[in-house]
Amino acid sequence: MVMRRILTTFIHCFIILLTFYILFYLSHTVLTLYLFIWAAHNNYLYLWVIAVILAIFQKPSVAYSITAGNVAGVIIGQYLGDYIQAVRSAKITDTMSAEMIHHLSNHHGALIWLIVILVSIAVGILLQIRYTQKHTSSTVNVPQIP
Repeated sequence: MVMRRILTTFIHCFIILLTFYILFYLSHTVLTLYLFIWAAHNNYLYLWVIAVILAIFQKPSVAYSITAGNVAGVIIGQYLGDYIQAVRSAKITDTMSAEMIHHLSNHHGALIWLIVILVSIAVGILLQIRYTQKHTSSTVNVPQIP
C-alpha cells in the first residue's frame, strides 16, 4: 500500500514536471512569442513547484489543474492578448497623446494567463473536495451487520 502510494506520487510528479519542461522547451524553440518566452523566462512563476508539492501531499486534482491551467493560460493569453492588442491598436490615431497610445498598445496576455490559472486552481480545489468527499463517504459510516 505504501509503495503503491509512493509510486503513484512519483508518476504524478513526473507527468507534471514533464508537462512544464515540454512547454519550457517549446517556448524557447518553436513558440517564440511574447507570452511563451516571458512565462518561461520567469519560470512560470514557480507554479511547477506548487504543483509538485500538491502532488506529494496527495492533492493530484489541484496539481493537474494548475498544470493544465498553466498550459491553457499561456496559449489563451498569447493569442487572446494578440487579438485584443490588434483591435486596440487599430484605434490609435495621430492626434492621441503618447500615454493613450501606450495604453492602447499594451499586451494583456500575462493578465489573461494569470486569470486562467486562478480559475483552474478553483476548479481543481472543487474537484479535490468532491473526490475526497466521495471516497470518505463510501468508506466511513458503513453500517455493520451483526
